[in-house]
Amino acid sequence: MKPQFSIPSSANLTALISELASEGAYAEKIRKTPLDNYLSALWHITQSQKEVPQLSYDLIADLLMRALDYSPMPYDWGPHLKREYAYQWETLSAPNTPEYFAEIKTHAFFERRIRRQITDLKRINHVLPLPSFVRWENKTVEGFLERGTYSEDEDEDKDETLNWGDFSSILGQGQWAE
Repeated sequence: MKPQFSIPSSANLTALISELASEGAYAEKIRKTPLDNYLSALWHITQSQKEVPQLSYDLIADLLMRALDYSPMPYDWGPHLKREYAYQWETLSAPNTPEYFAEIKTHAFFERRIRRQITDLKRINHVLPLPSFVRWENKTVEGFLERGTYSEDEDEDKDETLNWGDFSSILGQGQWAE
């Protein structure tokens, strides 16, 4: 799959998201799509790329935008909403070990994070309790993408090779950054 965008750096990704959110067909979709549905569609669309170990800003931009036109992942969220909230750290390895640093670069890590985020949002939408340490600053697609892709670095990371951990960081930034 050849991405439809040419994005050499995080600063360019930030500019693209800002531009798309401000006008045209994407802007309408960004404003109207519920964030949990958007993330579920993003999870769905990334399944076709999960064997790709190295990502680019082009591919990430393409996935972020294509998720606006994609169906949410078919998944039964009911059991997750019925049981008591149990936060599960997204890594299976002990922090700051070689195994941990290898694990956070994988699609499996990305997938655990996005599933947890979708579950959080569905719990929020159903007015179910979340622990006080679970914080959501951005509950719209627009805010999530704007904060998740925000970069102050002007082309510092130009043509950088990325992995699923970097994409997962965008998800984390989108959730927590103010």
